[in-house]
Amino acid sequence: MKFKKMGGPKKRLAYYIVSLILVLLVLRGPLNSMEGPVGSVFFPVKVWVYQSTNKIKEGLSTLKNYNRIMQENKEFKHEVAKLAILEKQTETLIEENKRLHALLDMKQNSKTAFKVARINFKDSLTYHESVFIDLGETDGIKKDMVVMAGKNLLGRVSKIYKDYSLVELVTKGDVYTSVLSYKNEVLGVLKGENSELMTMESVSVDKNIEVGEEIYTSGISDIYPKGIYVGRVESIGESKNQLFKDIKIVQDFNIFDINEVIIFEEE
Repeated sequence: MKFKKMGGPKKRLAYYIVSLILVLLVLRGPLNSMEGPVGSVFFPVKVWVYQSTNKIKEGLSTLKNYNRIMQENKEFKHEVAKLAILEKQTETLIEENKRLHALLDMKQNSKTAFKVARINFKDSLTYHESVFIDLGETDGIKKDMVVMAGKNLLGRVSKIYKDYSLVELVTKGDVYTSVLSYKNEVLGVLKGENSELMTMESVSVDKNIEVGEEIYTSGISDIYPKGIYVGRVESIGESKNQLFKDIKIVQDFNIFDINEVIIFEEE
């Protein structure tokens, strides 16, 4: 007669432990009842059986508590993760609420009519070139309307569709904007570079301009009126021909942080 082989290592180990416990429990009673000389001879065995039985009980109890603690720890981590997500969502809603309140206050106090649109698409490959907004022809949007991110110039409406529009950014490569430094009255041409940095061209080396200086639109344009904030001077160097300064302009915001924009309506 053949016996079936016992299962895997875990089952065999469990079998051995259970068998050992049964043996120790069976031996514990008779050994404890032994007295006299025989009892003295088997006393070390009685101690070993007693201690082994207790250790096994303690081990099983520890294992049970370990499993319970691990389960509680797993549930605790899950709850912490849920709380972290809720906290982040709450922070996002609070920031959005602040932005919308600021836009509402601006609209109430402004003498110039404007619309507020939401950016509904940013291409990760062309995010310095253009973005899409959720207002279009049916909302009264027209080509070349000025688009701003708060006080900052963002760009202009370049294409219009029925219910959305494409905004061309001033940071787009080969887009030129006439700009002016009010502090030193330096006039230049801002050129987009498809990055967070733009180049202020046509500023001769004898002109005085400083790092940190604020740059605004000059008004010498059919699109942008005078006095719209563009950015600040990030760095100043010399161009290759050494006749003009190499001036880099940076905006005060990250395009990925912008969700709402302002579109100025034509007067």
